[in-house]
Amino acid sequence: MVLTPLGFSIIISVQMRNTIQKGKFQFLIIGIGEERYIGLCKELGFIEEGKTMEEVEKHLVNSTLLLLKTVKENPEFEESLNLGLPFRYRLLFHTIPLVALIASFSNKLSANIRFFTSDIPSPRYGEAFL
Repeated sequence: MVLTPLGFSIIISVQMRNTIQKGKFQFLIIGIGEERYIGLCKELGFIEEGKTMEEVEKHLVNSTLLLLKTVKENPEFEESLNLGLPFRYRLLFHTIPLVALIASFSNKLSANIRFFTSDIPSPRYGEAFL
C-alpha cells in the first residue's frame, strides 16, 4: 500500500509468477446442467469437462501435476506455468462466483460451484515428483 500526498491509499498489486519451486493455482468448477461440469485453472489455462465435480477436479489436478512434472524435466517450458485462460473463460472465472453470491441471497437460483487453490509443492495432491 502506498500513501499519496493527499492521504489516499493505493494498493499496488503485483501478480506472482509461478515457477517450478513456488506458485499458486486457482481452480473453479461450475455445474452447467444435469451431470455436466466444467473446470477452469486460471493460471495454466486448463479447461476440463466431466459428469461430476469430483471427476473434473481429478482431471484438473492430474493435468496440473503432469505439467509440473514436464516442466521439472524440461525447465525451458517453465513459462507454461503462467499461460492463463482465454479472455472469455477468464471473464467467466471472475464473474461466476459473484453471480453465485448474489443468487444465494435471493434463494431463487442455486449455483453449483467449487473454488479451490493449490500451492507448489502441494502435500494434498502429492509432491513426490518434485
